[in-house]
Amino acid sequence: NDVRNMETAMKSVKKYGGICEAAVSYTTGPVFDDDYFVELAEALAERGADVICIKDMANLLLPDAAFSLISEMKKKVGLPIHLHTHDTCGTGSAVYYAAALAGVDIVDCALSPFAGGTSQPATETVAAMFENTVRKTRLDGKAVAKAAEYFKGVAQSLRKEGFIKTTALHVEPKILRCQVPGGMLSNLM
Repeated sequence: NDVRNMETAMKSVKKYGGICEAAVSYTTGPVFDDDYFVELAEALAERGADVICIKDMANLLLPDAAFSLISEMKKKVGLPIHLHTHDTCGTGSAVYYAAALAGVDIVDCALSPFAGGTSQPATETVAAMFENTVRKTRLDGKAVAKAAEYFKGVAQSLRKEGFIKTTALHVEPKILRCQVPGGMLSNLM
C-alpha cells in the first residue's frame, strides 16, 4: 500500500495508453479503517488510476465493512471500484452482496468446480443472488451452467493429478485471526 512503489508502473501504463487499475491491499488492524483505505484510493486516483481494486486476498473483509468501505470510496474517490476477495473464511458471496448494495462495479468469481476456499466465490451463486435485483448480471445462466459442467471433469482430473489440493477449497474461519492470504495458503499446501 505504499503509493511510491506504484507510481512508476502507473505512469508507464498511462504513457502507453493502458487502463490503470491500482490495487489497495485490504487488511485489518488498529490503523486500517475506512479513512485509511479511502485516502489511499484518493492518492492513487490523483496519480492517474482509472479503476481502484480492493484486493482482499485473505477474505478478511466482512459484509458490513465491505458496505461501509465501498460506500465511502464511491462517494469520495469517483472511480469504478473493483473488489477481489477469496472465499477462505466462507463469507465471499455475502461480501460481494453487501458490496453490490454499496455500488461496487466489478467483482471476481470462479466457476463452481474451481470456487470456494482459497479461490473466489462461485459465479453461479453470485449471479443467482442478484437475479431479481437492480444489480442483475447479464450472464447467460445456461451458458455458465454448461461451462461449469464441462469444468467439473477438468477439476476432477486436476485433483487426481495433485494440481488442486482439496483442502484449499475448504472454508477456514481461523484465517480471520491469522490473516494468511488465499494464494499463500494454497501454495503452502
